[in-house]
Amino acid sequence: MIDRKTPLHVPVVVSVFVVYVAIGRIVEIPIWSPAGAVLGAVFNIALFGGVSHAVLAARGRPGDLSVRARWRYVLALIAFFGAPVVVVSLFERGTAAWIGPVLAGWLLVVVGGYFAVEIRAGYRDSIDQ
Repeated sequence: MIDRKTPLHVPVVVSVFVVYVAIGRIVEIPIWSPAGAVLGAVFNIALFGGVSHAVLAARGRPGDLSVRARWRYVLALIAFFGAPVVVVSLFERGTAAWIGPVLAGWLLVVVGGYFAVEIRAGYRDSIDQ
């Protein structure tokens, strides 16, 4: 099913792949470096629809999702994929012993928090109607 974000999402995904491959061929960036983590985070945020949701939310076009739900999704993606950037930066400083459990806990909090907020918003929307 094609919805409003498909014509926006397809060119973004293709562009992201082209830029990602081009950067990989031009500059050698180790994946476990902070620059590699940032590049990976930006790639994943764009790939999972963060850019298209942000553009449609900024335009104020609800579609299947409300504008507020689109912003919540974008923020959840940033929190989810931004955590590895912090982790890689901490690994470079040599504090690797506690990073794994902290990262796993953070990702569980982000996913659980996102679902809790969406459930609450859905419940409130059902009452308002």
